[in-house]
Amino acid sequence: MRELHYMKLAFYQCAICVVCSVLFDGLCGGLQLVLSWNGYLLSAAVAILVSVVAIPAFQMGVRLAGGTTAALLSALEPLTSILFGILLLNESVTIYKLIGCCMILTGIILTIKQGSKQK
Repeated sequence: MRELHYMKLAFYQCAICVVCSVLFDGLCGGLQLVLSWNGYLLSAAVAILVSVVAIPAFQMGVRLAGGTTAALLSALEPLTSILFGILLLNESVTIYKLIGCCMILTGIILTIKQGSKQK
């Protein structure tokens, strides 16, 4: 895996996602594509950002920073999602969100402490 080019790995990840999506679509009775033109354009923009930009960038980051650092930063994604949801979308802060944030931070701290003990 280490010698596999990050763009090739990203292609394989996207191909597997397509196959899983088609299988899920077949099992659930069909995909509903009833959107406005604006909805289709926004969906295409998100798809391009997620598949063409984010996956290869993450793979390159794993290669440059290392798997542990990438995993710890990935663990922060739910926290940033909650933060941006509150700041940009005016979502409410609930006790469940706060508990979830605490659990994520606890997991990250325990992982860092465990890693420092092993060195």
